[in-house]
Amino acid sequence: MRKRVARLTISPRQFQQLVPFEQKILESAGFAYTCVHHEKGEIPHPAVRDAHVIIPNTSYAISAEVLAYFPNLEGILIPNSGYDHVDMAAVADRGIRWQHLPVPRSIDVSESTIMMMLDLLRKSSSIYQSMEQGHWVRNQIRGTGRLHGKDIGIIGYGVIGRRVSGMLKSFEPRSLGYYDPFVAADEVYDHAVQRYSDLKTLLSSCSVVSLHCSLTTSSQNMIDDEALSHLQPGSYLLNTARGKVVDESAVQRALNGGILAGYAADVFQDEPLGANHWMRSHPQVLCTPHIAGYTFEMLEQLVEHERTALISWYPEMRSSDR
Repeated sequence: MRKRVARLTISPRQFQQLVPFEQKILESAGFAYTCVHHEKGEIPHPAVRDAHVIIPNTSYAISAEVLAYFPNLEGILIPNSGYDHVDMAAVADRGIRWQHLPVPRSIDVSESTIMMMLDLLRKSSSIYQSMEQGHWVRNQIRGTGRLHGKDIGIIGYGVIGRRVSGMLKSFEPRSLGYYDPFVAADEVYDHAVQRYSDLKTLLSSCSVVSLHCSLTTSSQNMIDDEALSHLQPGSYLLNTARGKVVDESAVQRALNGGILAGYAADVFQDEPLGANHWMRSHPQVLCTPHIAGYTFEMLEQLVEHERTALISWYPEMRSSDR
């Protein structure tokens, strides 16, 4: 019997290039493939409930209640940077195996983070717009800066945080450090990266802060008015982690009050971001529509990692024509 794989998505447009490619590769490996787009909070569609393996989108929460709709479920592939959208205790209770596939997206999110840092400090977006409008203005350097010589802090030192840290070293910052209460002091052996024991010290020590932490009960709204008050005036904040880690109203106040010189975000408290949301028009904010982890090369690598994981679980499904 062919094992059935189901992808559960929330954003059909986002996955319109992934799904046909994913279907082709997994079916050629001997698996039956189904993809159904859901709304947030919607129960699993009947077409996917007989799946042996599911691949859920980050925005589709896999709770114990959702798992109950999958009587044949044997495995879950988690092709995201984090897995806070999956109730791991419920997965363990069911004896369902799972595999986290963070590497493909971590490359793209890390590169996007560096791009956004540079864009914030160089005010690139306004310069691009000026050129598009037919102008040639070379004195737009007031308030611009560079990463070289900066004190840079990373909050969350998992796969992405460490990759970003490695990329930042080539810019020769004055200091580079991280805060992550889930990473033991002896887990990171890198004399070039400082470990901060608490969030406040990192915030007060760094002028560029990048968020790469998971969303947990302790990290929700972690960056609020109180946290931002510890930043040096004119600091920069980036969030490519989870939208709900940041209190967006507090960020607005910090921008307007001069604590923040710039804010860049790929994730938001509520998505999609409202058409009239203040971030869309604020001159000190850069926004992207939750695409930091997406390039076509990422999709190709991700699907290959999925295929490899599935075949490791079901070696008998390997197709002879591959």
